[in-house]
Amino acid sequence: MKRSVAFPCFLLGLFLLGWTSLSRNASDKTRSFAVGFFAPAWRCAEEVKAYLSDRPITGAKRSESIESSLLKLENQRLKAQIEWAKEWMFYESKLQHDAKAAHLSCLYELRSKAIPAQVIYRDPSSWSSSLWIGVGEEDNQKIGSAVVARNSPVVEGSSLVGIVEYVGKRQSRVRLITDSGLTPAVRVVRGGIPRDIVFLIDALSEKLKEREGLFECVNQVQSIKEKLGSDAGEIYLAKGELRGNGAPFWKSRQPVLKGVGFNYDYSDAEGPARELRTGRALAGLDKPIPLIVEGDSLVTSGFDGVFPKGISVAVATTVFPLKEGSFSYEIEAQPTACCLNDLKVVFVLPPLSGE
Repeated sequence: MKRSVAFPCFLLGLFLLGWTSLSRNASDKTRSFAVGFFAPAWRCAEEVKAYLSDRPITGAKRSESIESSLLKLENQRLKAQIEWAKEWMFYESKLQHDAKAAHLSCLYELRSKAIPAQVIYRDPSSWSSSLWIGVGEEDNQKIGSAVVARNSPVVEGSSLVGIVEYVGKRQSRVRLITDSGLTPAVRVVRGGIPRDIVFLIDALSEKLKEREGLFECVNQVQSIKEKLGSDAGEIYLAKGELRGNGAPFWKSRQPVLKGVGFNYDYSDAEGPARELRTGRALAGLDKPIPLIVEGDSLVTSGFDGVFPKGISVAVATTVFPLKEGSFSYEIEAQPTACCLNDLKVVFVLPPLSGE
């Protein structure tokens, strides 16, 4: 009796030992195969979830064809490209006259090559750490360019979602910004009119110019823009890093990012170094400015060499008081990407390194 029990346990032990001894490459390939196998079941479960949430009482039958799903994906891609085109129109003149904004040219070039990808699987135990998307090497071959590659940034709209860490034949794994192992380098951007508001003001002015007798309204709209200030008033301040907590699905709540190392110890192209506590410039006569306050926008700084400069990441929600002897601020921040817990479609940008 003891032998009959011991032998299966022995085989199980050998299996677990062999599994844990797999190389990273073999493990990634095994996971990719498993995700490809179970992805249809996961999508069916998502459909059932959507059916129950949309029509909990009526028994109306809900069906969605593959063609309809592809049209939705294409619609998402076109909407994103329209938004990026708006931003490009707004910044085109600035790029020609402001050397500090030269990074936007690189960012928009990457966005023009972005490809949409559906989220095909998400493990509840690593809900805030990673997800799988339905693009891979085959998609690179179709478009003739290595867009989906290791270290390809992944965005939702204009906000950072994560980075591609494994590329399979038809699916890839994305490491999310809410995972503790991903630490994008960011910096504070303060001031200026939000880009979408400026674009709408300019668009309204152009429409009013087309109508007779509304020239005075055009002047009033432009005066509102002048009162709000111009985007040249943007100030780049403290630099640091953000990281998540990688909570599983059953512990996930409103995503919160932890920020560490925020200071301005060294001068750069955006301005002079500043004193940590007072914000006084260490060189020059610039007036003191707090290095980071609640409500500040946090965008990628490009210092990590992985993410292009200027992608929106989060908004500072809490700035902790400096401790005795501290050399930097610690903060909490809210991601700007909408619905990180319920992502359906994301966009993959080409990697900076071209790997």
